[in-house]
Amino acid sequence: MFKTYKISKIQQTENRIKVIKKKAILLLSGGLDSTTALYWALKEGYDIELLYIDFNHPAREKELSCVSGLSDNLNLKMHILRNPLSPKTLAKIGYLFPYDDHAESELLNIVTFKHTIFILSFGVETAYKAKRNSIILGITSNNTKSYEGLQKQFFEEYKNLVKIWFKVEIDICNPFLDLSKGEVIKIGSVLNVPYELTWSCLSKNINKHCGACVGCLERKKAFHEAGIKDPTIYEI
Repeated sequence: MFKTYKISKIQQTENRIKVIKKKAILLLSGGLDSTTALYWALKEGYDIELLYIDFNHPAREKELSCVSGLSDNLNLKMHILRNPLSPKTLAKIGYLFPYDDHAESELLNIVTFKHTIFILSFGVETAYKAKRNSIILGITSNNTKSYEGLQKQFFEEYKNLVKIWFKVEIDICNPFLDLSKGEVIKIGSVLNVPYELTWSCLSKNINKHCGACVGCLERKKAFHEAGIKDPTIYEI
């Protein structure tokens, strides 16, 4: 009898810890990667609340429509952080020296670093306030190849800073960090992700993807790489 009781208590403790570990804030943009991360997290048993950061960019209206639809369909709580600054203004904050348009490409890593810190900071703060002990991001190897700083070590170091600052441990989960967009779509097809409800276009068009912007071109390439039919309707 004693043995049975002891095992039961251990199992209860393990189950309790498992439940605690699976409470997360998922940063959702309405795009391919973050939406796949959402379905992956639900499959893994995470208790999810969503966070959308409104950067006040041209595609915000359509993105908000997509994330709102996903949260409603899955009955998930959604937090919206509204940033009043335009992407161009946000990009230039902090530059203490004059530069011309030709120099912008050289400063892209600095801009991306600031955006990443912004996203992580508010993701962690939302998790802390919502009593969640992890945040989930949909970053892929496409991002890490473009920006060398987006590596596992960076997120581990940021996690350590969070522990020092908040006195609690908040995990930063990047399930697709080593995968390409095409590989992520393959996973999403198994998880029955409704890609027709996602949005990648960077233009102001809210009816269909333009087919020519960077977001659309990456989307087309990803479906081609995955060998899966693209359900997206493009203008061109």
